Formats: sequence, structure tokens, C-alpha cells
Amino acid sequence: MKKSFQLAFFILLTATVMSCKKDKESEDSNPPKNNPYLNPNLKYGSVTDIDGNKYATIEIGATKSGRTTGTQVWMAENLRVTRYNDGTTIPHVTDDGQWEKLAVGAYSVYDNSSKYDEIYGKLYNWYAVETDKLCPEGWHIPTDYEWDILEAYLGDNVGGQMKSTNDLGYS
Repeated sequence: MKKSFQLAFFILLTATVMSCKKDKESEDSNPPKNNPYLNPNLKYGSVTDIDGNKYATIEIGATKSGRTTGTQVWMAENLRVTRYNDGTTIPHVTDDGQWEKLAVGAYSVYDNSSKYDEIYGKLYNWYAVETDKLCPEGWHIPTDYEWDILEAYLGDNVGGQMKSTNDLGYS
């Protein structure tokens, strides 16, 4: 039961904080190197968070109601930051009982295992998300409208189109 709850929670937060969306021009042109789960046939940019983690970014064309509405720039990796973008430390909570009772922002790592941190990123509770300080400076958690635009552009099976096809041996 605990494992299924953790997996369901992970999926929910991954969908919520899967990536950040760019607010303004704040992107590097040099993508992170040695990311085996990124598609080598695509062109990536990058952004760096307050902790120095460098994330690949991807520009995705966008249409709404059959009309092109420009492009969106998204992070192509999950967040791994341990501080809000104002420098405040985000508490790291590993105890499930404590996690359930929190009323402040915090993060955890899937299965409390560092081997999942790099590939899956960190899991943030809603209190951390609603601070609007999780993403790197100049980026934000996507709005429902931005998700709608992305879904309209990608069509059916959005989740399947956005996930990595590389099996890294994590199960």
C-alpha cells in the first residue's frame, strides 16, 4: 500500500511539477551534457537553477483551436532544486508520517533513494509549489492554460509523447 501511494503521489507531482515554463528570456544555449534520456535528434537549450543544477530546455510549437499561437519553452527535465529561487532552503522530509502532516513547503525523493534523484528529480508538496519560487528565475510552474496549449499541439497521448523512451534500468 505504501509503495502504491508513493507511486501515485509521484505521478501526480510529476504531472504538476514536471517542468517549468519560461517567463522571459533567461535561457542558455548550451544544453547539459551526458543526459542519456534526452532525444539526441532534438535541439535543446538549458537553464540553471539556484543550486547550480543545469536542465535541458525544449522549444515546442504551439497551436490553439487550429491556429498557431507561437512557441513555448519548457524544461525537458524534472526539478532537483533544494532552495527556492530566493535562496531559502526547502526542507527535505523523508518520513511518510511527517510528510502527510506538513503545512509548509518541502521536498522528498522517490522511495527516499538518491539513485532516483537525478533521473526523476525531487518531489515537492503543494505548499512548495504554491510559493511560485520553485522554478529558476524567469520561469514558472505551467498554468492550466499553458498545459491546454501544449496538449492541443501534441494531440493524443501527450504523456507518452513527452516521456523518455530510454530504459535506464530503474524500476
